[in-house]
Amino acid sequence: MADIKITKKDNYMALKELAIAANRDELVEFIDAQVAQLDKRAIKAKEYKAKKAKAADPLKEKVAAALTFQYETADDITNIVAAGDESITRAKVVARLGALVREDRAVKTTLQTEDKRRIMAYAIKVNEE
Repeated sequence: MADIKITKKDNYMALKELAIAANRDELVEFIDAQVAQLDKRAIKAKEYKAKKAKAADPLKEKVAAALTFQYETADDITNIVAAGDESITRAKVVARLGALVREDRAVKTTLQTEDKRRIMAYAIKVNEE
């Protein structure tokens, strides 16, 4: 069975029912104010998330520009993109590569090295139109 997640809002609503049954108007007003704050916070969080999603990611565009039609490993792409900038790490590049694959702008495959390790390699997506 899946666990049912009880939110703060659910708890406040249950408390409100008890407060109404006990004729405690001041508690009902307090609970309504708390629920309104939760709703306001949720709206602000959605706006912030949408704003962050719209903001262009210059590193992602650099990573996309570094991709070629030949499959390259994340380490190779990191070396190309970083070009001496130590703030650009392999983890940041791999995150951007994953985003490019999800956006269908790049493709990935698994390569096997000489020592039998399997590593991911990325390339620009070829449009088949």
